[in-house]
Amino acid sequence: MTPYISEQRARIAELQARADRLTLEDAQWLLDQLTRSDWNLEVLRDRIDDAGSMMNTTYVSSAIDYTRWSRGTPRGPVMANPQECARGRIGEAVAMFEPLLVCEECGQRSLEVKRVADPFTEALYPERDDHEQMTLCPSCIVARFEES
Repeated sequence: MTPYISEQRARIAELQARADRLTLEDAQWLLDQLTRSDWNLEVLRDRIDDAGSMMNTTYVSSAIDYTRWSRGTPRGPVMANPQECARGRIGEAVAMFEPLLVCEECGQRSLEVKRVADPFTEALYPERDDHEQMTLCPSCIVARFEES
C-alpha cells in the first residue's frame, strides 16, 4: 500500500529539491501555505487554551510544541486574528524567500539570478560538456558571452 502524501507536502518536497530555482509563483504559493498554516496553528492554540478539563491539553500541546497560555493572551475565548498573529511570521518568511542567489559578476541579488554553465567557455568550446557552473544574472550572462 502506498502511503498517503498530501498534494501540499508533495509540492513542498518538489520545491525543496529545486530550492535554488524558485519562481515568484512558487514563493507566493509557499507564503500562502505559510499564512494558512499559521492561521490554523493559532486556531489550534486557541482551542487548547479554551479547552475544558475533559481534554488532555498537555498531550495535544506537545504535538505542536506549545505551552498552554504561553502567548500572554487573557483567559477565556480568544479569537485568532490572522492579520496580527501572522504578521511577524509572514515577514520572516518574506525575508527568508528573499532571493537567495547573488550574481558573481555584479553582486545583484534577484530571482532572475541563476546557476548556468560559464557562457564564456561555452561559446569558445561548445564541444566540451564540463563547463564551470556560475551564478549570474541575465545581463551578466549576455556580457560574459559577448566577451568570448
